[in-house]
Amino acid sequence: MLRRLADRAFEIPLVYRTLQAPFQERKLAPCLRTLDLQPSTRVLDVGCGPGTNAWHFRGAQYTGVNINPGYVASAQRPVDGTRRTQ
Repeated sequence: MLRRLADRAFEIPLVYRTLQAPFQERKLAPCLRTLDLQPSTRVLDVGCGPGTNAWHFRGAQYTGVNINPGYVASAQRPVDGTRRTQ
């Protein structure tokens, strides 16, 4: 029952963002060190969550996909005039 409650909590974009924030930079660091992001670079983020990583790829053509419709809706909200996913 506790596991189901935790799974349901992670379905909420704000909860996901809050709990993932401390790990966000560290988990992407190896990837970002090796990428040369240009406007012509295409990035497909499968399991993008609520778009928490999208800003790292702002210099590329970024597409995020996720099975959770709440995450997709949250990711599509503009931040500073820029959409986090398509």
